[in-house]
Amino acid sequence: MTGPATASLEGQVALVTGADRGLGRRIALELASSGMAVALAALSVDELDEVAAEVEAAGGQALVVPGDVTDRVSVQSFVARVEGGLGPVDLLVNGAGGHDAPGEFLSTEPDDWWSAVEAGLRGTALCSYYVMKRMVPRRRGRIVNLVGDPALGPSPIGSEAACSDAATLRFTDSLALATWPQGISVFALSPGRIGGPADQEPDEDEAAQIEDRLLAASGLVISLASGRADRLTGRFIHVQDDLEELVSRADEVEIGDLLQLRLQRLQPAPADDEAATVQS
Repeated sequence: MTGPATASLEGQVALVTGADRGLGRRIALELASSGMAVALAALSVDELDEVAAEVEAAGGQALVVPGDVTDRVSVQSFVARVEGGLGPVDLLVNGAGGHDAPGEFLSTEPDDWWSAVEAGLRGTALCSYYVMKRMVPRRRGRIVNLVGDPALGPSPIGSEAACSDAATLRFTDSLALATWPQGISVFALSPGRIGGPADQEPDEDEAAQIEDRLLAASGLVISLASGRADRLTGRFIHVQDDLEELVSRADEVEIGDLLQLRLQRLQPAPADDEAATVQS
């Protein structure tokens, strides 16, 4: 990545959860190539070490901070390690969690269903809490919450993903409303469909499409980290969106209360005299 979005990231610090694989890994690598020092968080130490080695081989700076994002003590610990090892966190990317094996609700054990919800929602909340506690006194910082398209509508399978991600959307705009006066911006970002069934390899065309989405999503994170879209704080941004157009239409987005999770209510039917006027 080159251009104005990356120039201002030099020397800043990012914490990426779920950085051991998939989109989290790609975002971490792209942020590092843009000049940020990157802290890599996930449960898998070996895979995090591989990502860190790739960052450092390219001349970047990485810190591995393994931990469980759903465990309060673990999150407190690795956030403190990041600040001690790299400095204050300028950007938090909440990418941990995920829903590897979605199923129908009645075919899923309730505890497994809840664990999947918790991995995304509780992890996002805990990481945001302990990072923002340190951002607020500095009156600066940005958070990007990765969510999936299931947040936007129902499905006969994967209700755990839908519930976790929809709740994360509401968490995002609520947090943004509370923290905007402190100079902190919060975004929800969907990469679109980047995976399929665990037992099925994507064909060549689908793999190429997934690669394009990964690149586009990581590029959006870099743009959000630069501050160029801060007026869109609290909004849901999709990988298919043209961010520059959204920024140029920020007034319209704010006035229309757009790009957020909202209930569309049925408008009252017109009175008889109004209906007669319309028909005439």
